[in-house]
Formats: sequence, structure tokens, C-alpha cells
Amino acid sequence: MSNVDYRRSVALAEMEALSFGGAEVGDVSLEPVTDQGSWSLRADASNDALQSAVAAAFDGLSLPQDVGQSSQASAWTALCLGPDEWMLINQDRQAEVSLADDAPHHSLVNVSDQFAVLDVAGPQARHMLSKAVQIDLSEERFAVGQGARTLAAKTQVVIRLLDDSPRFRLMTRRSFGGYLWAWLQDASREYA
Repeated sequence: MSNVDYRRSVALAEMEALSFGGAEVGDVSLEPVTDQGSWSLRADASNDALQSAVAAAFDGLSLPQDVGQSSQASAWTALCLGPDEWMLINQDRQAEVSLADDAPHHSLVNVSDQFAVLDVAGPQARHMLSKAVQIDLSEERFAVGQGARTLAAKTQVVIRLLDDSPRFRLMTRRSFGGYLWAWLQDASREYA
């Protein structure tokens, strides 16, 4: 087993230990996500050659230009986190990805092991999360497919709205995963 495989297996074991299994309290459910792969891409998306390289490497994926917006192609999602920063996401932590050697200047790094990933869903999920985050999660301002980097319960997270149920996905640093999970469990008791 290579060092990379060993580190990934340790990260998955730690995530499972932190997850405490799923939890459903009334109108809010919490679920750990252990299979999500995440890559940080930094580059100049206004460069047509970069867009072509991304499309070729990621099944036709295009990079959204507006912060907070996402795009999808096949199994890939691209979430724009800044003017030159995207989170590329799929459901295969082990995927080996790279851009072509002739792709314009860029940085593409697998950051899957950095994050604990949690889903928060249910009729009251939006209301409960609005108490934790510092952005407006109302239906008018935060629609399906949108995302943001913000604070949740004093912890930095990347939050995305996956569907209208609503189902939110939160990504936080792995070392804060247990804390955020416990905070969300406690906050969801109000909706039992």
C-alpha cells in the first residue's frame, strides 16, 4: 500500500469515527458523507485554453464565473469559491485526475482528506442552519446549486444546497468534524 493509500484509509477511518452514524431529530436529519472526492483548482478561468482543458479532463465540465455558482457535467460538480478558485467534486475519493500538460498555469490539488462532509436535510434544515451560518439561506437568496464558503458555528465551512427537500452539504476541516456534528445534533433537537 502506498503512502497516499494509507493516508486516505486513515482519513476515512477517522471520519467514520467522528460521524457517530446518521441522526434524525424530527424535521432535521444529519448524515455523514464518506465517499465525496474534492479537488481545489486555482487558475484563470477567463483563459479559453484552461476551460478546454477542464472540459477534456472532467467530462465536459465548465467552470462557473460567478462566486457561489456551480456547474455540473456527468459525475462532476464545479463550485466557484472565488474569482480564481473552484472546488471540483465527485463521489469517488480515489479518482486520479489531472489537467493536460499543456493546460495554462494552474494548481489542481486533491483535498478530499482535508474535509469532514455532512449532509443536513429536512423541512427545517434551512431554518436550523440559518442560526449557524453568516449568510442568507432564504429560498430567494440561496437556490439549488448555489454554494459559499462561510462560518457555521464558528467553524469555516463550504456549504452547498443540493436539492429542494432541502438538503445541504457542509464541508469543514476534518479536525472540526466532530465539533460541527455535535453542534448540529444539539441545534436540531429544537425541531424534534
